[in-house]
Amino acid sequence: CSVEAGPGGEVPGIVYRLAPLDWLRLCVSEAAGLSYDVVSVRVRLYAEEDRRYRSRWGHDDSFVDALTLRTSTGPWRIDQQQREPPPSDRYLGLIREGAARRGLSSTWVKKLDDTQRHNRPPSS
Repeated sequence: CSVEAGPGGEVPGIVYRLAPLDWLRLCVSEAAGLSYDVVSVRVRLYAEEDRRYRSRWGHDDSFVDALTLRTSTGPWRIDQQQREPPPSDRYLGLIREGAARRGLSSTWVKKLDDTQRHNRPPSS
């Protein structure tokens, strides 16, 4: 479920600082460049996260630049009419678990619970 800009929009989330090799591994595991595009985003940190970031990295702003993955609009898409395929149960489960563990709002966790999922048929 990719994020799209909108007036007054907010998407709760978690920002991780990754070593370059770890970022490369993540991109390879998620087929960045084929299934996903790498995009740069400007992120406003929550107050608690902001304090930790400042003390750990000597940063003096509530905003940080980050990289994220966004669903590609390339020709691989089976249904070009669909804006993007729904996330898998596995993927959405990981996002939901992380949101709950990090204490993101219950409203956001509920929204994740209500998100349409792509259910693949069991492999034989």
